[in-house]
Amino acid sequence: MKENRKKVLIVVFSLVTVVFLGFVLATAPQWNSGAEVNYTINEDTSYYHNLSANITGYNNDVNFTIDTDTDITWTNASGTYSVTKEYVSSWISILNANTGNLSINTTYDNQTGYFIIPIQATNTSDGLFTGANFRFKVNATNDAPNFTNINTTYNFTAINPLF
Repeated sequence: MKENRKKVLIVVFSLVTVVFLGFVLATAPQWNSGAEVNYTINEDTSYYHNLSANITGYNNDVNFTIDTDTDITWTNASGTYSVTKEYVSSWISILNANTGNLSINTTYDNQTGYFIIPIQATNTSDGLFTGANFRFKVNATNDAPNFTNINTTYNFTAINPLF
C-alpha cells in the first residue's frame, strides 16, 4: 500500500513539475531589430516581407496577424491618418499567417506615403504574443502618360493672321 502511494505521489509531483516548467519556460516570441527598420518600396510594385525572419527563435510555431487593436498609421501629403486593417486590406495583408508573408501591392497613385503597420506574433503552443510596428515608405513613381479618346482625324482651319 505504501509502495503504491509513493508511486502516485511521484507521478503527481512529476506532472505538477512539468506543468510548472511549461508555464515558466513559455515565452512570447521576440522581435529582432527588423521591426525598427524603415523599409522603402515603390508604387506599382508587389512587395513581400518575410515576418518570420524578424522573430528570434522562429520554429514554425508562431502565427502572424495585423494587430486590429491598433490602427495603421498612414502619412501622406494630405496629413497623418489612422486607418483600420479593413481599409487597406485589398492591398496590405498577411498572405500566410503561419509563415508571416506580408504583402503590399500598391497599384494606384493614392496608395503612397509612410505606413506604420502593427504586427502581432503569437506563439501557437502557449498563446503568448508580442507586437511590433513595421514601417514602410511607399514612394510615388512618375507614371507615363495615358492617352485616351485619341481622334484619328483632325480638322485644322487656317486663321487669317491679318485679322
